[in-house]
Amino acid sequence: MNTSIAQSFGRTVRRLRRQAAASLDDLARQAGLEPDRVAEIEQGRADPALSDIAALARALGKTPAEIMGPSGSDRRADARIEAKLRRLEKAWSCTPDLLAVLDRDLRYVMVNDAYPRHLGIPREKILGARAGLFVMPELFETQTRPRLLSCLAGEKIDWEGWFTHPRSHRPVFCVARLRPWADPVTRDAHVILAIREQTGQQRMVEDLKESEKTTSLLFRVSNVIAGSGETEGIYPIIRRILGEVMPAENFYVALVDRRRDRLDFVYVKSEKDQAFPPMEQISRLTPPLSKENFGDYASTSLLAEVIRTAHPLCVTRAVMRMTGMSCPGAVPEVWLGVPIRVRQEVLGVMAVMKFDSQTRYTKKDMDLMLSVAEQLAYGVDRRRTMADLRAAKEEADRANRAKSDFLAGMSHEIRTPLNAVMGLSDLLLGSRLEREQRDYLETIKDSARHLLTVVGDILDLSKIEARRLELEHIDFDLKDVLRSTVKTFGALAATKGLWLNLDILPSVPRFLKGDPNRLRQIVINLVGNALKFTETGGVTIGVAHAEPATPKRVALSFRVADTGIGLTPRESEAVFDMFRQAETSTARKYGGTGLGLAISRQLVELMGGRIDVASSPGKGSVFTFTALFEPGAPPADLSREPGAGAKPAAPTPDVDPAAVHILLAEDNPVNVKLAGAHLQKLGYRLSVAESGIQALETLARERFDLVLMDVEMPGLDGVSAAEIIRAGGPAAHPVLDPGVPIVAVTAHASPEVRRRCLEAGMDDYMAKPINFDELAAVIRRMLRGGGGARGLDRLAPGKTPAGADACETVLDTKAAMTRLGIDENGYAPILAVSLREIEKRRSLCQAALRDGNMADLALHAHTLKSTMSIIGAEKSAGSARRLEHAADAGSREEAAFFLEVLEREMDEVNRRIQAAQSGTITPNPASPAV
Repeated sequence: MNTSIAQSFGRTVRRLRRQAAASLDDLARQAGLEPDRVAEIEQGRADPALSDIAALARALGKTPAEIMGPSGSDRRADARIEAKLRRLEKAWSCTPDLLAVLDRDLRYVMVNDAYPRHLGIPREKILGARAGLFVMPELFETQTRPRLLSCLAGEKIDWEGWFTHPRSHRPVFCVARLRPWADPVTRDAHVILAIREQTGQQRMVEDLKESEKTTSLLFRVSNVIAGSGETEGIYPIIRRILGEVMPAENFYVALVDRRRDRLDFVYVKSEKDQAFPPMEQISRLTPPLSKENFGDYASTSLLAEVIRTAHPLCVTRAVMRMTGMSCPGAVPEVWLGVPIRVRQEVLGVMAVMKFDSQTRYTKKDMDLMLSVAEQLAYGVDRRRTMADLRAAKEEADRANRAKSDFLAGMSHEIRTPLNAVMGLSDLLLGSRLEREQRDYLETIKDSARHLLTVVGDILDLSKIEARRLELEHIDFDLKDVLRSTVKTFGALAATKGLWLNLDILPSVPRFLKGDPNRLRQIVINLVGNALKFTETGGVTIGVAHAEPATPKRVALSFRVADTGIGLTPRESEAVFDMFRQAETSTARKYGGTGLGLAISRQLVELMGGRIDVASSPGKGSVFTFTALFEPGAPPADLSREPGAGAKPAAPTPDVDPAAVHILLAEDNPVNVKLAGAHLQKLGYRLSVAESGIQALETLARERFDLVLMDVEMPGLDGVSAAEIIRAGGPAAHPVLDPGVPIVAVTAHASPEVRRRCLEAGMDDYMAKPINFDELAAVIRRMLRGGGGARGLDRLAPGKTPAGADACETVLDTKAAMTRLGIDENGYAPILAVSLREIEKRRSLCQAALRDGNMADLALHAHTLKSTMSIIGAEKSAGSARRLEHAADAGSREEAAFFLEVLEREMDEVNRRIQAAQSGTITPNPASPAV
């Protein structure tokens, strides 16, 4: 603007001011300009800037064009300029963003209508004011002023963030853009400021980010819970994850133990406390919730209230003081607890707390903890379920082991008297007998053998149920196995007038690798059943390939066909079930336990095959089963005939029996007597050791050709004695021959005993009752050097169900003599030996009880039980059995009671024996003694 125009503009301003009767200072104040500046403009000494013109026109109530005044030929141009300025002014005023122009002194020169409306301050108070008046001083000095100065220097600046609103003091999110601008007239630097509020949009963005962060956090927690093997290890990880988004320095987890009715603090992390004691009687503190008691404080414990209401709870120290509520440990400034809940059950509480007054927990923190607690609840519930399943499995395993141990013990109890029955039967059968007597003895022996078969079936069933039955994997001759089966049943088939044929296809390999004993057991069960239910015709055993053989696999199909009574379709479905037979009438007519086919099916499945039956009533039955084997190797010597030397009845001919010296380690006098009779009949020399320690002492003094070692003996059992022998014996008295053949002899027939005997270095195994021919065969094999635990391989764990208590008679000598198969002359020496043994064991039981040695007490009671049963004192044997069980259970009080009962009954036995010997009474009462 030239000088004349400036002077003309100044005069116009001065005239309009005077017309408005306004002083120079009033005009300057209304225009937001310095009075000196207005004076210079009126005097024409300063060129007015565009901002000056706009400010003065607004203060005078005129437009800039009216103030400038028309200038001849420029009227049309002025009109256009005026219209343009009006449009710009309207756009400037109507924009919703906050627009302002600041001069180099950071004073407001121009603002749009949104500025005073947003700040709630009149425009007159804004124009000319410094920018720092409308923001927090610390914010202006540290952030706003440096940015404005940088913009005045020519830098474009974009700035966004959360600010405090100067009027409402609420947080707002703004985006500010600062642009430098120079006045075209004065060339003075200015700042154009544009501010846009985006609080709503920013909250949406931040909520979305928070949701994503929460989702990510919960996903991490879920992964930790799912991947952690133990619950205790996840708590510090959860605390660390929570600490990323909220204060969680002080954190603990408490879980409800319903079984012990208490709340256990499974994890505690606190700056004030190390641990918290359990809260006892938690059920009393958390009664069932109802509408009537929801608002009641049933307990002063915050934890109990969270569990009772199943709702989160956030309280401050002041609230705790007013309500009387408390939490474990030091009192915090603020406490937040949430329930660990799955479905409708509260499993515990997860809590955080702060001990400084500046921290407060928000609803967002509470919601986050609820979500984490829900994840944790599923993990805790899953682990408790797994723990319950493990406990149930362990309990079932313990029950199975207890059943197995019980059956093993019962097998021992059954086999011990069977040893006497079968042993004495063998001895008597070898003497001169009348036909009727021989028939009776053979019936006794057959009955005992049948009882052993039943015991074996029960043992097999128990092992299969406990999944403890293991198959052998040895080379064997298939034809020998099947021919021996045919030979076994040949006499029975001939007696009934039936044929028994064996049909093996030529393509079937003779030598296989597998378990020959179990295969023989299956075939014997099937053939035995076929002969039992067949009256006319016969039975055929067939073997063929089930599929083409490979170098590593041979699958065979076995077929047992009979012409017997057959089965209905319903009976065919149930024939392989345990303890099931076709009909009750069938069981009465043909006998049997109903276990043979069930065991056969289990064995076939263990051998990788399956078993089926096809039958029709009156047309016979066809049982087929498949089994998998491997190709086997033929034995080195194929010249021997099948079955040759399987059961030698006499010592080997190239050994002089009188030169063979055998040591029998046995503590039971009756068993010593029976074994001595067998060995005397075979012609061998015998020495006896009554304990494992005595056996070691004997072996240190003298060499023996063979040791028959009872497994269960007082002091040092047979297994431990064998281990010491193999190690060379005690250092003070080494044995002369550590490699002497040792054969285990016991009524125990469990897999554990078999394994222990094998690991102890024993060479063979004989299960009681001892068969004369088997004893001869074992001795013959040992003397030939053919040990190698073959007897151990034949071990079949023996178990039997619990039977009723023994007949409660005081003394029945007639029954005892009948059971032993002897007369009075034979009974007298056994009775004398037994009475001495009884008195000895009685004293030992008293000493063991006095010393609290339950193991020795159980051992002596076991021997008393067997000895009492041998002489016919069944009532005393029953008391001895109860004493043994009490000692095994470790109950000293019960053991003392049963020992006292046993001693009274033993005294009664002695009185009856003395009276019988004096002829006063008979020791065979007709009814049980009371």
